[in-house]
Amino acid sequence: MRKQVKETAAPGSSMGPWELFERRLAAFVSTMLDPWDKLQIYVPMSGDAEPWVIDIAPVRDVIQIDYRWDEVYTTADDPADAVHQLRTVLEGGRFRTPHPQLLTVAAKGTAAAGVGILGLGVRDSVPAVDGDDASALFTRTREQVLGALVAHVRSAYDEEVELDEDDDLPLMVNGVRLWAGVSHGKPAIMLFTRVVDNVHSRRQASVDVNVLNRKELWSRWVVRDHSVWQHLTIPSQIFQPELFDEMLALFVADYRSTQLDLADRLGGQPASG
Repeated sequence: MRKQVKETAAPGSSMGPWELFERRLAAFVSTMLDPWDKLQIYVPMSGDAEPWVIDIAPVRDVIQIDYRWDEVYTTADDPADAVHQLRTVLEGGRFRTPHPQLLTVAAKGTAAAGVGILGLGVRDSVPAVDGDDASALFTRTREQVLGALVAHVRSAYDEEVELDEDDDLPLMVNGVRLWAGVSHGKPAIMLFTRVVDNVHSRRQASVDVNVLNRKELWSRWVVRDHSVWQHLTIPSQIFQPELFDEMLALFVADYRSTQLDLADRLGGQPASG
């Protein structure tokens, strides 16, 4: 007989986002008692790759998590054990997902009615909002994303920022100049900046950038004319200030860890913004 887990994190708790995700997922998985119950977790991948799908389902008296690579899966009679292993893979293993709010889910079966406990975006339905985050905002249009973004930056960073002529938001973060824009398609925030100028060879720059793109999961680099640009996309069906701040910090860290090496190898100059 599988154990049931209660979701006990109270609003306002100091629990970190991954710990809260693990607690909530274990609580939901413990309700998956019928053989037709199924939960799919969609993990965003780098670039234009489709999300990776992880399947969770009850099999006899255990919970099985199928990672869909090389027949690797986890089985456990305690949902908390299975979910802890899954968190390890998502947070620090193969995927290195920076924040659980980047994940989306789909559920079916009797247990599906309770999927909102996860506080994640639910595919083919209205996204769920984290009940512990009163600052989370539904953003169904580009204008709503822009408004939420500008308001957050002005409040959190004490900056009187204004959109430029391209409707992008210029930012200076820890000495790094960058821009935050919003896509015209699905709600998404795009961070971008120039990293290196005046590269000697566009062909060699493309080779080096492709190597970097295979190595890094979130930031992407592209060659435009004789400059290298860095990009990062943040899904924003729900505008989560904490998620934006963490992805912004990751973007700046990637910039600082790659700029000088790229400039040296490509015979260019570090861009000044």
